Amino acid sequence: MKTVYVKVKASEGLPFNTGMYYVGMIDGFTMDIAFFAPSKDEVLWANSVEYWLKEINLPDEDEIDEIFTRRSANPPYTDIRNIRAIEGANFILKKLK
Repeated sequence: MKTVYVKVKASEGLPFNTGMYYVGMIDGFTMDIAFFAPSKDEVLWANSVEYWLKEINLPDEDEIDEIFTRRSANPPYTDIRNIRAIEGANFILKKLK
């Protein structure tokens, strides 16, 4: 499993869960900042946070093959839907390396 972080503009959405998030502030500084709940922190974030980093866990190639093998009665490389999904997942993994 690989972990990547995606930049999310604060104006486009706030974290779903309470926790510590790495953020870029409007004034150019970066820092870890606590986020408690959208209703409480929405104004603070709207006025000071430019973006935050959302953590995403990506499966590695073996995990992808295992997932598609379990989902399909056919081996993963014989079902066209699985082939396209695996190719897409591998493309993303290669771009992240």
